Amino acid sequence: MTDPVLDARILVHVIATGRSTLGGLSRCLDQDPKTLVRRIRSLVAAGALELSSTGDDTQLALAAGRPEPIAAHAADDDSGTIGAWLQLCRARAGHGTIGLRSRAEFDTVAARYNHRARGVVFLLSRAVGEQGRAWRDLNLGLIRELLGLGKRVRMLISHSFLDSPTGRAFATSVIDSGGQLHATSRVDTPMILWERLGAVHFLPHRGQMLLQTEGVDALQPLTDTWVGSASPAQQVTSATVIRLLAAGHTDAGAARKLGISERQFRRHVSVLMQELDASSRFQAGIEAARSMQW
Repeated sequence: MTDPVLDARILVHVIATGRSTLGGLSRCLDQDPKTLVRRIRSLVAAGALELSSTGDDTQLALAAGRPEPIAAHAADDDSGTIGAWLQLCRARAGHGTIGLRSRAEFDTVAARYNHRARGVVFLLSRAVGEQGRAWRDLNLGLIRELLGLGKRVRMLISHSFLDSPTGRAFATSVIDSGGQLHATSRVDTPMILWERLGAVHFLPHRGQMLLQTEGVDALQPLTDTWVGSASPAQQVTSATVIRLLAAGHTDAGAARKLGISERQFRRHVSVLMQELDASSRFQAGIEAARSMQW
């Protein structure tokens, strides 16, 4: 038996969170897992959902599927989330957008919007972060300019963004400049959104930038939801790792506090072990506890 309203609620939750586990869906929607499994199987078979994994690759998860089967559920979504997401997909496919062919054209767009926008939202994925120094300098310069103008700047990055050296260096530079970052399990739509004015969508694998000026208002609630549901990302230092180890946090718990993936926290622990010349995590914990007493 179909349940269009429940199907729409499932899709809205997955779109809003970027990636969701069965347990997360069950708690959020207050539904029996067995009921959800039946609906999820139907949505996966139709292509509206796709099987994925969590950011630390420890659990199966669900992500949004193809736009066409998802569009069939838009009428049953009172929040408008599905409609906004579909519009985003259309823009990224080139409908109603203008291609930016050079850095100079991007700079012209930024100069036009920076002073007029009340706030700017950055959505950044690992694929964008791997574009190299030129990309990093472009975005970091823009962020510093906006902060200097007193604008509200919100940045949402994927946990995998911090896996790349360029991504980590970029995040550190942003934090050092006074910016605030939020981390989430997945960012499928890299873009810069000047609130109510325009958006530039990045298509790293195609080497394209697309300017959207129509329907931008519809994107605002969607980006607000994405940023609001993410956790703050912090600059992870050895002192931070020491405090968390000394407090007895598990890798998963420490990662949640820092807004990073469990895999990334383990990498920081490995670096700390080298700094402390520790041969095991247990020894590193002892050395960390001693460090806290100095």
